[in-house]
Amino acid sequence: TLTVEGCHIHDITGEGISASSSTIDIRNSIVERTNEALSLDFCRTVVEFNTLRNVIGKSDLCDANGSNNPPARIAFNTMHGTSDDAIDADRGSVFAEGNTIRNCGDQGLSLVGAGNSTVFRNVVFRNVVGLSVNDSHVAAANFNTFAFNSSIGVRGIEKNAGQGGGIITLKSSIVWGSPTSLFVNSTGSITTTYSDVQGAVLPPGAGNINLDPLFVN
Repeated sequence: TLTVEGCHIHDITGEGISASSSTIDIRNSIVERTNEALSLDFCRTVVEFNTLRNVIGKSDLCDANGSNNPPARIAFNTMHGTSDDAIDADRGSVFAEGNTIRNCGDQGLSLVGAGNSTVFRNVVFRNVVGLSVNDSHVAAANFNTFAFNSSIGVRGIEKNAGQGGGIITLKSSIVWGSPTSLFVNSTGSITTTYSDVQGAVLPPGAGNINLDPLFVN
């Protein structure tokens, strides 16, 4: 069992915090200029109110794999500055709430393989892909903003052959300012309702619009 609160972990050539099969509670801390900020495998995970930034090399800001009962809680964090993903979850589930995620060289949130996740009230902007749900992972994404991601706003894809596409329910969200707003392949799907989605073709579903969200700088 590890509790970290009010700490500053920085300038380490290895990972900031590494744990496996543990109970982890990380709050109100800063992790920066490490190889990977948080590497948490098969843990009972709570990561709240932290700043995770500017990692070294091809590293994730929060790598949370294999957490299912309960899902890893990653909430109210500020996350930026990596050539890889902000939140990367393989073979597990996450509850990602209220995070601000920006300037990541790959995906803001990457959810891969068996698992059911909730993505709620996050602001995800200026990454390459905002939200990527892969290989039969199921995600409910409500009240999020995915803006100005340089490739795709939200996608449900088959990343590994034979694993099936990601399944997304997108509701009451904004997807704006990316070359491609929504993308699916294989058996992937995105069910969209009551959302503001930029594009020449409005996605089917109740209450969808395509109108400038009038962001304030």
